[in-house]
Amino acid sequence: MAKKVDETGYRGLTKRCDIELQFTGVQEIAFHDFSHQNVLLSLMLEEDGRNIKCTFGSSTGLDAIIVAEQVTVLSLTSTKR
Repeated sequence: MAKKVDETGYRGLTKRCDIELQFTGVQEIAFHDFSHQNVLLSLMLEEDGRNIKCTFGSSTGLDAIIVAEQVTVLSLTSTKR
């Protein structure tokens, strides 16, 4: 894990991975700029009332927000650089 914490209280990227998420009870979904090449820079999960808000930030391609009752991590696989 990164030793430094940024100004918002988050630690930086230390490892690359593939993550598979399952969203249950989707209340809202918004996808913008989806393309054949989507590069995620951030994935933020935060409480939104009784739901969980997942925000995908990118450098190119997809920007998205999903609000759901539940988010489950189905798999997390380390990848090589």
